[in-house]
Amino acid sequence: ILLLFVCVILHEFGHAIMAKYFGVNVPHITLLPIGGVAQLERIPRKPLQEFLIAIAGPAVNFVLAILLLPIALLAVSLSIRSGAVSATIPGLMNEVQSMSLTGLLLYLAVTNILLGVFNLLPAFPMDGGRAFCALCWLCSCAMSRPHALLFLSGGAWRFFSRFGESLMEASFYC
Repeated sequence: ILLLFVCVILHEFGHAIMAKYFGVNVPHITLLPIGGVAQLERIPRKPLQEFLIAIAGPAVNFVLAILLLPIALLAVSLSIRSGAVSATIPGLMNEVQSMSLTGLLLYLAVTNILLGVFNLLPAFPMDGGRAFCALCWLCSCAMSRPHALLFLSGGAWRFFSRFGESLMEASFYC
């Protein structure tokens, strides 16, 4: 769990370093049981800056996963060859739950992939929502940031209400 929080801290440092690059101060980073928040002193004035700050955190998670995954797969391969782990999904799951170095590497690699993907979901104020809002703002020069937020929230509401309806309909057929 401690290494997971290290990954979250690195994720937030990604936002902070990118923000600092664009001249936006980050007075503090708050860690919560569900993640972290890099508190920006102000909102970036340009949409591209906001986009790059938003995706910097998930980018750190993907870089960590890219660095950890080959090492984890090598360790899994060696464990399978030695017979310590079976080459099945339950065998790999047992390895992740064990207190082995192979399990830890595999856990951290997969967790960083999941953290990156989860944070890119287009839900405001998460990273993906901020990035999507910045893209809307960037694509429509006439659209101000508040209007882009309004556009984002309306689009998200329509998407999730239709998604919810289709789930309800599908549940009747099961």
